[in-house]
Amino acid sequence: MSIKNDNYCYQFYGLNLSINRLLPGLVTVNSSALIDVAIHLVGEQQSQPPLLDQAFWNVPLEWYEQTGFHLWTTHRDDGTYWRIRSFDGVDCLEFILNPDGSQVWGFWSKDALFTDAVSLLLGCVLGHLLRLRGVTCLHASVVAVDGSAIARDNQAQVNQPQQQR
Repeated sequence: MSIKNDNYCYQFYGLNLSINRLLPGLVTVNSSALIDVAIHLVGEQQSQPPLLDQAFWNVPLEWYEQTGFHLWTTHRDDGTYWRIRSFDGVDCLEFILNPDGSQVWGFWSKDALFTDAVSLLLGCVLGHLLRLRGVTCLHASVVAVDGSAIARDNQAQVNQPQQQR
């Protein structure tokens, strides 16, 4: 996939990403690599983009008023689109993934939510994208002890008998 010259390139979770905004805390990489995912961080909009239109998603209007974290899908001729939405009753963060996982669009209700949007993108949005691509994502914990890292596989704890936990 080709990228625009004004995009920033990152490598994250083994994916080469092209993003239209500089992300805090991440280091850019060489842009000559083949891009796996183009991410369009659109942010706050004056008008409703077609990707966010209620008719595109065919969901009841009352769903837009529900607070919490939601995952919606819509089926189109080119495949299934995914919408990840976080709404607290006032502010909203939304990400749309295209059917083959090659493009992601991010929207939020006010500019002050940019860092929250980046956290959502780097966590569950890219995690969901990896799942759509058939990559198994594991959750584990790591702590530093005397300058060394110790990893803890949470799955191993789940499989232990109750008295050993």
